[in-house]
Amino acid sequence: MRYLFIAAVCLLQLNVFAQQKPMFTNFIFNEFYYNPAVAASKDHIDFRALYRNQWAGLEGAPQTMNLTGYGRLKKFPLGIGGNIFHDITGPLRTTGFSFSAAYGIEFKNEGILSAGISAGIIRYDLGNSFTIREQGDIAVDAAQQGKFLPDAGLGVYYRQKGFYAGFSIPQLFQSSIKLEVNDPLEMNKLIRHYFLSAGYKFKVAEKFELDPSFQLKGVKAAPVQADINLRGIYNNLVWLGASYRTTDAVSVMAGVIIKDFIEVGYSYDITTSNLNTVSNGAHEVMLNYRLKRK
Repeated sequence: MRYLFIAAVCLLQLNVFAQQKPMFTNFIFNEFYYNPAVAASKDHIDFRALYRNQWAGLEGAPQTMNLTGYGRLKKFPLGIGGNIFHDITGPLRTTGFSFSAAYGIEFKNEGILSAGISAGIIRYDLGNSFTIREQGDIAVDAAQQGKFLPDAGLGVYYRQKGFYAGFSIPQLFQSSIKLEVNDPLEMNKLIRHYFLSAGYKFKVAEKFELDPSFQLKGVKAAPVQADINLRGIYNNLVWLGASYRTTDAVSVMAGVIIKDFIEVGYSYDITTSNLNTVSNGAHEVMLNYRLKRK
């Protein structure tokens, strides 16, 4: 029991509200990361890369890298995709790989409803730079060797013209990390997360669109967290926006769209929690490449 706390840290990622899934301010540009059903909802092939440096200036603060790719088959309403993420929080390293498949049903009103499933592996390990006074502790030794856990997720997604909405449940199995220690409180396990998101893009002028959106994040034994976004898009070339994450941060964001198939975005979070005395906020960069079908 002495190092049960270390075992818990190996799972809890040190993110706000004990969320184990890394968060992104640009969640609207990373829907597939949260919801496998997105793979069957769009006609183009999509590749995305995101990097987030959270709580900049704080030693050991989280850094997250994410790569996704997905697309729908040409003659069949089946979407497939893959997702890779790597998260560094202090000495903890978390790496995840998953593959997804989704099936979409099209309606006469130009809407499409899809359902998807993902399956993959998550690896947790404690960096070798982490040391303790007492050598040979079994919990630390096991964590430094690394643990692989199976993972799966479910999701549904609906899109119709400018409207979109989705619901997903990652970490469905709630797999336990075995660190060779007694864990009566079951602190060393994956916890199901629940994501609900929606948005609507509408024209307010010939060359100007507004895109309000939100995401609700729920996890056991933690308050529901909400992200609320508003973007203004000019002539499908540039956009500016702002976001609010409850009890955590407000954000400003901007991006450019190059020839309708390359998009670059940046956001900066201004921390509003008690960490604002030691943190310089958070930086996030997004790169997107869309390959449209001819």
